[in-house]
Amino acid sequence: MSNDPLSEVMLERARQDQKWGEQNHPDLYWLAVLTEEVGELAKELIEGRLAEARRELVQVTAVGVAWLEAMERRASGRDPGCPCDDWDQGVPNGSCFSDGHYRCPECRNMKLTAAEDEVSS
Repeated sequence: MSNDPLSEVMLERARQDQKWGEQNHPDLYWLAVLTEEVGELAKELIEGRLAEARRELVQVTAVGVAWLEAMERRASGRDPGCPCDDWDQGVPNGSCFSDGHYRCPECRNMKLTAAEDEVSS
């Protein structure tokens, strides 16, 4: 255990990046990840395992930092965006709404079909 919590958090961030790569999720996905980590922290506290709780708190903080990093990339235009932005294979059958939009299965955002996108350009 280090006496420098910020260094521990940054080491955890490096570990996360090494394991998962750069993550650019929608905010609600980040909220779900953070909530899951907070749940693990709560479990360790309830069970009286303070050393494990401390490790979970480092992970909670690191996930929060990762979320902030993703927000910064998005705000600065460095977010590579959703994989569906480059999807030119068409919309799966049954997933298109009557107005020509569909809900991306990856990011859950509403998108225009390729044909509608060309018309609006």
